[in-house]
Parts: sequence; C-alpha cells; structure tokens
Amino acid sequence: MKSSITPLSAAPAELVVDYLTQPGIGRGYSRAEAEWKYFDGEFNGGRERGFVSLKDGRVRGFIGMIPVTVATPEAGDRDLIWTCDWSVADQQSNPGIGILLLTKVHRQYDFVAGVGGTEDTRSLVPRMGTRTVADATVVLRRPLRLRPLLERVEKAARFAPRLSETALARLPIPLKRVAGPAGATVSPGVSAAAAALFDAPAHGICSVRYDARHLAWLSRSPSMHVQSAHLAAGDAAAGALFWRRHHHPTRWRLALRFSPGGEQLVEPLLASILARLRDREGASLVSIAVSSSDQPLLDTLKRHAFIAGERHELFITGGQGPGSCEQGFAPMSYLDTDLGIVPWAEELV
Repeated sequence: MKSSITPLSAAPAELVVDYLTQPGIGRGYSRAEAEWKYFDGEFNGGRERGFVSLKDGRVRGFIGMIPVTVATPEAGDRDLIWTCDWSVADQQSNPGIGILLLTKVHRQYDFVAGVGGTEDTRSLVPRMGTRTVADATVVLRRPLRLRPLLERVEKAARFAPRLSETALARLPIPLKRVAGPAGATVSPGVSAAAAALFDAPAHGICSVRYDARHLAWLSRSPSMHVQSAHLAAGDAAAGALFWRRHHHPTRWRLALRFSPGGEQLVEPLLASILARLRDREGASLVSIAVSSSDQPLLDTLKRHAFIAGERHELFITGGQGPGSCEQGFAPMSYLDTDLGIVPWAEELV
C-alpha cells in the first residue's frame, strides 16, 4: 500500500501518540506529553498541528506544527508556523517521506520557520526556498551550585573523583548584587502581567507574539512546572517565565521580555529570579536562549556569570518587502519552535 500524507487532525490519535513515544523517534515523550503537545483542544482551537505519513495502518513519518503570530513593523501581524518533531521511522525503508512531509507544510503555509535541528534539517530545509539566519539564537547557562561545574570536570576527566555526587555539589555559587527597584511579583503559572509582555507589537524588527492562549497551554504541560515574574516602575515593565521539568527539578529554563523603556528593569528582575531559584527552589543551573544580536541583554547576562554555549540557526520562508522579516526575529527565546518543551538531558555548562 502506498503511503499517504494526512493532516494530523485526520489521523488516528492513538497511532500518532504511539509513534511519538517510540524510543529514538519521539524525543523521549511520555504518552501524557505527546497527548498534551498535539491534542490539547483548547490550544489547538481547530488549527492544524502537523502532518503524518501513514502506510499499512502505521505512522511512518511525522512533522509537527506550532501556530503563532509574528508582529512585523511594516505589515502588521502575520501567521507563522513553527515546525518541530520532524522524523521518519526507518528511513531506509521509507525513503523520501521526510522531504514529502516538509514540502507539504511549505505548500500549505506561506510563512514557516524553525530554529536549529538535525543534520537532515540543515541539509533539506534550505531547499524549501527558506532563508537561513546563521547563529540567530545563542544559549547561555548560569551555574547556581557547584554540581554542573563538577559534572563538567568529571566528563572531561573520566577518572576524576565523583564529587558531583557528594554534598560539595550542593554548595551555592555567589550571585551578583544589583541595585534597583525591588518588589518583583512571582506567580505560579503565567500571570496576566507577565503574559502581556510576550504578546507585544514589533519595535523595529519582527518579533514572535506568544498570546495568553499559547502561554496557558505551556503551563498545562504535564511534565513541567512553570512560574512567572513581573517587575514594574511607572509605565515600564519587565517580565519572565521560568520552568523546570519534573524529572529534572534542579535545572531551570528562562525567557525574558520587557516593554519599551523597561530595559533597566531586566537586571534587577534577573537578579531576583536567580536568587529565588537558588535559595528557594534548590536550582543548580539556569539556561536561557536569546537573540545573538541582542548585545545589551547578552552583556547583562554575562555580568551575571552566564556562560555562552551553542548557537542555533533560524530557518524562515524566503521573501522580500514588508513583512518578510529578512533580519529574522528579535527577541528570541526558549519559547521559539519547541526548544523549551522537548525533554532535555542533564545539561553541562
């Protein structure tokens, strides 16, 4: 029987969940995670969430989609599709399915993008008429306790003593003190005040808007614990989302946004979050992904001892003129594509 490319909404959900939870294919998803990510009706709202290759009653390939809105300075808002979870089961037995799935998305949607990916992504996606913004996103990490540093030493020197498994690993690392407005409000889940900062119009360059529905969906993840913080001074504000996976309670991820004029609030807000995570949540490491062109934010993070790590390309549908986002997006964060959703391994600095 010839394989067919089917919208996810028309595919048997049980088959898709089975596929996404297979070792080596589903990126480590549990059934609850796969069901939440693709079959959350409140978030989906009738929007298509992917395409499936079906053959002989089995899923042979999959590409997921996350619908968002992009604010452009000149052309207003545009719908965008983030692609994710692109995979093929047994590529030798199913040749060409991956490119068919990717082609289907690009033919159905005018504006498609993705951040990073596998070697297949880097070789095939540029053939889809996309533009590559090299090193668009940079990941930085801040150790809050000695454990991540000890783990790095142990990984580099196989016969080093396993100090990361001792009480020494729990010793806190000093934080930078910051003068500035106090009184950041921390809330479980996503507060309305913080959410508003992630759904703002563009200022000079295209930016992805994450509305309240999107952020509420993230907070419903069965595998993540999400908190938010907000700091305001007059009309200026800065906000953040930070979360951990239940299986990695000491490793947190962070996303920051601020209003025009709120740049000066980012540093006191960041200092407040780092102190809370280290001293109240027992965190050992915080990771953040930001635009590599956002030098002021990069400088702030480096002042707080964040260590720069890997960089990711942005692949975006090519085009010219208003609304084409030729420079890419800014700001960028772990919310882009699904960088902050996929199960992560124990990160080393």
